[in-house]
Amino acid sequence: YGGIMGSFRGMTSGFGGMMSQFSQFMGGHWSNTQNGTADGAFVAIVNYGFYPADLSVVSGTTVTWVNMDFVQHTVTSGTEQAPTNLFDSHELSHMQSFSYTFTAPGTYVYYCDIHPDMTGTIVVT
Repeated sequence: YGGIMGSFRGMTSGFGGMMSQFSQFMGGHWSNTQNGTADGAFVAIVNYGFYPADLSVVSGTTVTWVNMDFVQHTVTSGTEQAPTNLFDSHELSHMQSFSYTFTAPGTYVYYCDIHPDMTGTIVVT
């Protein structure tokens, strides 16, 4: 178990380091709130997931996704079976970001085109 537990400890300490990098990217501000404002909201792409996976924002909010992983990901509207072509970040490398401004109320689902099991939802009021 030593090798597995050592790897797990390495992963969790790496997550803290990634959150520190994210905080620096954000100008020192990091919040795990579920609500965005018209000023903006942020989603971290980390450990093959979107965090938070479900986000509620008001109309006019710009959401920015930041890829904290060391593998490429996308932020693509819709689902793998039914992409909507509303937005697509194309491939984001480590620490690259993508932003989209949501101007109409509704529920917007999105996924990673490279790893389609990675999904998220933005609810705009």
